[in-house]
Amino acid sequence: MTSTTTAESLRPQRNIPADIARSWLLVNAMKPELFDQSAVSRADAIILDIEDAVDPSQKDAARDNVVNWLIAGGSAWVRINDATSRFWADDLAGLRGTPGLLGVMLAKTESADQVTESFHRMDGKTPVIPLVESAVGIEEANNIAKAQGAFRL
Repeated sequence: MTSTTTAESLRPQRNIPADIARSWLLVNAMKPELFDQSAVSRADAIILDIEDAVDPSQKDAARDNVVNWLIAGGSAWVRINDATSRFWADDLAGLRGTPGLLGVMLAKTESADQVTESFHRMDGKTPVIPLVESAVGIEEANNIAKAQGAFRL
């Protein structure tokens, strides 16, 4: 055993299941220097944000930051771009099968179909948390909550 402590060795085991988590820490995916620090925080869940926190010109780099950290042993949820954006399909394709990915948060969800399509594009096993952020989403919330792959709103 070495006397050097790595951030990876400090990563706590999350003891709070995501279905009852109360505190969700959003971390800008363009700040990978904060990923390890966030992982050792007392938040119940960590969400690496490649959606609103990231300038459109940096979406690919942000997604790469997230994938590289997850592959290196990190564990987190990832907030992806909404299904109507030009980034959504790339987000799903880039994250699919990545070790350490706990699930995705789908921004600006307005229909059950957006949740189901995201779920199937991921692998049919990765949970989706639909974020309802508009009046249309609120009107559709019941259907969104029942969509295949929806984990919690």
